Amino acid sequence: MRFFRIVEYEKYQVIAEIFEKLGLIIEIVDPSLHQAPPVKKNPPLRTYKFSPEDLELAKDIHAKLLTDNHRFSDGKNLHSWANEIRMFREIDKFSLPEIYKIFLFANAHSFWKKNILSPAKLRKNKNTLIIEMKSHDPASSDDLIEKLDEIDKKYLGHRNE
Repeated sequence: MRFFRIVEYEKYQVIAEIFEKLGLIIEIVDPSLHQAPPVKKNPPLRTYKFSPEDLELAKDIHAKLLTDNHRFSDGKNLHSWANEIRMFREIDKFSLPEIYKIFLFANAHSFWKKNILSPAKLRKNKNTLIIEMKSHDPASSDDLIEKLDEIDKKYLGHRNE
């Protein structure tokens, strides 16, 4: 019995069909399948742009989240968080105290506490949170007001406008 290998099937399709009718064994090889796979390049490491104050706020937010859940995360994302805070300041035009006030309000709120676990989520939901803050009963938030005063003292020196 004879064996035939057909490399370019489209080019020699008629011959391959004749061989099949004669009962000859054929092997069809697609040359494109025998090329070396392309070399995958690792994407470049992402570089983040942020100020030391942005990183400090990211650490403060992380520390607050750790007080609620000691298994929250190990802080690997702090540079990403600081970058998000920088965008919050530069693009959305919020100061560091304003960002932290919104975060503390969300962290004190029963619904938002479970949903705002990063500066990215905080930034995404900022408009809804601001509306919630404005409609919040100030009489029941004396504890929050004291915290907000402390924030003003801590971050007012870092305000970037």
